[in-house]
Amino acid sequence: MNDNIPNIAIAFIGVLAAAIGHLFDVPAATLWVAAIGSALGVAFSKEASLIAAFILIVVGTLATGWAVPVVLKFAPDIAQKSVAAFMAFTFIAFRVQIRQEAPKILTAIFIRIQDFIRGNKA
Repeated sequence: MNDNIPNIAIAFIGVLAAAIGHLFDVPAATLWVAAIGSALGVAFSKEASLIAAFILIVVGTLATGWAVPVVLKFAPDIAQKSVAAFMAFTFIAFRVQIRQEAPKILTAIFIRIQDFIRGNKA
């Protein structure tokens, strides 16, 4: 392997793999699928700026990498890569609609929690 890849590349890949293993509870392949889903979401949303598209892909990948274990905790029978691709695509492609509806959803969640604490049946 040293004949084909320089030692600095091997060290970089090792550090990157260690960082992914430490920061996320998902394998690197799942993060690659999340990056592809984010890129498709950017393409679907027709982001014009190259810098904005790159930032959306990076943020979508990182957010998906952290969110996938939480989602799979409640739905463990779904393939990890499928969840990552779908979540990344949905969050990036429909980010404007999600941002508009998020206050309503959060208000409804907190009202349900408040009713549960007070003992009201909804």
